Amino acid sequence: MGSAAKAETAQQWIRTPLMTSAFDFYSGVVDNPDPSRYIRCTVAGANVYLVAEAGAPHNYGISREVTIRTVAFGAIPVEARVRLEQTRDGGLPRPIEIENLTCTVDGGAEVPDSEVDAELHTQITSLVVDGVAMRLSGTCRTTVPGKIQLHGNGYRYGVVDGVIVPQPPQPFWENGHFNLSVGGELTGTIDVPPFDGCVTADGDDLSALLTATVSGSGYAIRTHQGGAFGCTKKNPAGGNLPPGPGEATVESVPCNPGTAAVPLIPPALEIPEGDR
Repeated sequence: MGSAAKAETAQQWIRTPLMTSAFDFYSGVVDNPDPSRYIRCTVAGANVYLVAEAGAPHNYGISREVTIRTVAFGAIPVEARVRLEQTRDGGLPRPIEIENLTCTVDGGAEVPDSEVDAELHTQITSLVVDGVAMRLSGTCRTTVPGKIQLHGNGYRYGVVDGVIVPQPPQPFWENGHFNLSVGGELTGTIDVPPFDGCVTADGDDLSALLTATVSGSGYAIRTHQGGAFGCTKKNPAGGNLPPGPGEATVESVPCNPGTAAVPLIPPALEIPEGDR
């Protein structure tokens, strides 16, 4: 998956590189959520875990590092290395839960809109201010996890109001739709709470500086997810294995690019033209 988020405090978009995630995938028939509208519904869902880089403190639940360059207070150049961290229960990462339904309707089928709610910490692993490395000695991260709320547009196909409607063309991230199995686009907002523990080896606490530069709520975010089975390895016992520990990039795990018509790995997101 790849994402772009706008930090309003810094008045800039931040684009992440493509990252791999481990999916605990499930599917099956579910209770009909709206019998007045649907005939029958099935679910495709996944518990999603970020795959960490080699050498990270945990194998899963931490993203690969991202370099962010910005300007503090309109004048001071700042470069930071950042990771996103899932919250943990008993030392294990709490999954990001994603589901979408496929429901039969009179004359066709409908994939309703999908909603994703998650919480992630933001950790800063290194910091350079005005060309000077700050040598962070503590654990510099947000005081509480920030909320992420994402929305995926559904679609209908078959006979709609007497007209035959085909499924939207793939890849779905090009037309604003979402389906967990084949991927697509999720849009919404992300919060970045205040920072704490950002102390240098000389004892200077830069938490307030980083909070003023980066923190805020309701920042716009856009994420392109590839196919749920785009990067897997065959299990000798049958089935597929997710990316393993340290396989945080699409280059480090076997990935299926699909066909020319249906690529499963999204390209890097474009920054909106008016904000470049």
